[in-house]
Amino acid sequence: MAFFLSVVAGGMVAQVLAVETGAGEEYILVFMAIAAVAMIVTFVLFIAQFFGSAVRAVNITTMVLLIVFGLMLAGLAIWTIMQSPEHRATQGDLSIIAGLVLPNLAIIIVHWLFVRWRLGRRADPEAPRFGRGIAPS
Repeated sequence: MAFFLSVVAGGMVAQVLAVETGAGEEYILVFMAIAAVAMIVTFVLFIAQFFGSAVRAVNITTMVLLIVFGLMLAGLAIWTIMQSPEHRATQGDLSIIAGLVLPNLAIIIVHWLFVRWRLGRRADPEAPRFGRGIAPS
């Protein structure tokens, strides 16, 4: 469910950006990145839920994902700034950069919010969970 909610949120952000900036078919890259980032975030946060303190593990994993995403964003910004004057980014290029940043950030945040909500709603924290916890008597 978190995967679908995060993809919808990221897709809506990308759609609004595409309409507002008048993007063309080059925005296909943005929508492909949404699918890739959503799959990666889903896999990483799924694995994080199996650690002893699941809420803490999900929080730390999300922070690491945001840091890695921030480093990639910084690399993209530095690469854009360091271009020669005749190859500088145009308005269309900045539209794609915003499309690569904002929807994927929305995906990470929505996914984290849903997973945290689900982890907090456990009815019985002492119930066995995939081999962890106490054994039923």
